[in-house]
Amino acid sequence: MNSESRPDPEIGPGGMYLEESGTPGSPAIVFIHGAGQSSREWRQHMDRLSGFHCLAPDLPGFGRSDRLASVSRAETADLLAELIEKRVPAQRASVVGVSAGGMTVHALFDRHPDRVERAVIDGSPPFESPRIVRGLLRLFSLALMPFLYTRPVMAMFRDSHDPEDLRAASRRAFGRAIWEYLEEYATISAPHPTLFVAGERERYIRPTNAALAELMPHGEARYLPGLGHCWQRVKPDLHIRTVDAWLSGQELPAELRPELAASPAVVERMRRIAPEGWYRRRKGRLMRLARFYYRPFRKPLTEAYDEVAAEVIAEDALQRFKVLLPDIPYIGGGGNSMTVTLVKVAAKLAMYRALRARGASEGEAARLVHLGEVAFYESIPMRWVMRLQGRGFLAQRGKDMWKRIAATSQQRIYPGDWVYEFVEGDGQDFEMGLDCTECGAIKYLEREGAPELAQYLCWVDYPQFAAMGLRFERTETIAHGGQRCDFRFSRGEPVHVEPEFLHA
Repeated sequence: MNSESRPDPEIGPGGMYLEESGTPGSPAIVFIHGAGQSSREWRQHMDRLSGFHCLAPDLPGFGRSDRLASVSRAETADLLAELIEKRVPAQRASVVGVSAGGMTVHALFDRHPDRVERAVIDGSPPFESPRIVRGLLRLFSLALMPFLYTRPVMAMFRDSHDPEDLRAASRRAFGRAIWEYLEEYATISAPHPTLFVAGERERYIRPTNAALAELMPHGEARYLPGLGHCWQRVKPDLHIRTVDAWLSGQELPAELRPELAASPAVVERMRRIAPEGWYRRRKGRLMRLARFYYRPFRKPLTEAYDEVAAEVIAEDALQRFKVLLPDIPYIGGGGNSMTVTLVKVAAKLAMYRALRARGASEGEAARLVHLGEVAFYESIPMRWVMRLQGRGFLAQRGKDMWKRIAATSQQRIYPGDWVYEFVEGDGQDFEMGLDCTECGAIKYLEREGAPELAQYLCWVDYPQFAAMGLRFERTETIAHGGQRCDFRFSRGEPVHVEPEFLHA
């Protein structure tokens, strides 16, 4: 094979290993392997598809990238988008994903649609089984990890994995990929021509393939008689011809059979698990978190009113949060750490409105929301959580994480998200800085008709970072008329700043 294999230092922290063949400038294909596999899966494809510029990375934690820390599906999609930007002159490529790699294609659709031309998703469903089944499979995957490299477990994967690749995979990366594989996730609005394909025996995948093909504007679903999962290992020639035909816009091989019509029930289920319904699908979990979040609010509410009133206000806020929940802007779900922040902003807005409905002035309602948030950080469970978060914040790993977050944010993938610039510390005045040029909280509050709340919420940053054991300083905020919010962090005694409205 006329290809080049090397660690690519430009792609991600530590650099992913990359197999590359063909001529830059030719139509590009990025091959995405599954959990416990590597770029070795695609060597025959890259050899045969000589008219394409082929790129096949070993994803972090797998193959020759096994020493790299495992990353989430969303972060993997970001790395692949970075690969396309830096290695493909047109900055767009067709993508081929098998098994868990197919779910990464969905993440690419969601996070970096402009980087994708066409796609083949093979043996990879948004998991359609009942929740209890997914839970049992998760437990099974956890129980499997300590025995991953034993002979009986290796035998379970003999048809779908190369033993060398399976041995190279880190337990953490393999377990994380399997766990995420069982998450419900699909992008149904992607305009990219997409072929969903599976072996005939993949009976839990085929119905979702049919539904997704029906929902997507340019989707098509096919299956291979008599074959199972990762069938490209059994019929590499047929798989290569399939990829070539679909990406070239030609007629698919006759061996591929059209998938059966999608059931209306499965179609509706696929609609529900699309990114747009992310908050709705987690309604129960987020409502429980809101209850937990509001519990420390009872103290300042009781001091301002009484215990009965505090209980009534908290319940009113919870019901208002329930109404707000489905319409919180989607900014990447669990793949974006700021999603939690945005959910908390919605919870604070709900509490603010509950207080205003009770007759509190703007300033008084904001004061009680602020005091409730401080009480939350000072509650016993959160003290430990915040300290643990603070320990890694200024470590090199934490800085690298924020560099990635800042770089991704500047692509403005989600209109409701924050946008940051990373600022390298000078080691004297501060160790790390972030300049926020677009604030997701302000965007959300303006949309909800409560822009005045933003100027109050900014002040909670001081007790939040103090609870993490960090020294935090700032000279301006967007909410108060500045061009940016300049966050500066260092080790040392936390800065305690009390806003004037607390004493108004």
